[in-house]
Amino acid sequence: MIEKSTRLNPTQPTPWVALTGMAFTYIVEGKYAEAALWTEQAVIRNRRFALALRSLAVALVIMGEMDSARGIGDEILKIEPDATVANLPDRMPYVSEPVLRTYVEALCQAGLPKGPV
Repeated sequence: MIEKSTRLNPTQPTPWVALTGMAFTYIVEGKYAEAALWTEQAVIRNRRFALALRSLAVALVIMGEMDSARGIGDEILKIEPDATVANLPDRMPYVSEPVLRTYVEALCQAGLPKGPV
């Protein structure tokens, strides 16, 4: 549906949102290379969209591209200096527990602090 909406309205005012939605779908499916391609497109359009950066970092960690993932982790912290993995459940309230766990574990590896325990 996201691909169809993009085809029907190729001049969306915030295309990075739909692109990140596609990436998230691929992360849920365990298709991390595809997720990285979609998030890279989103990040090209808005380098400060933290959700796209988080999804890109997750995909890169799982694909074993740790240097790139840590670089994205640094970018996230520049945009959101108080970002921690502890606040992810509040930011992603409708995400299943396994997917949330994937984000938490990967973002820790990408350099985001765990936060308050």
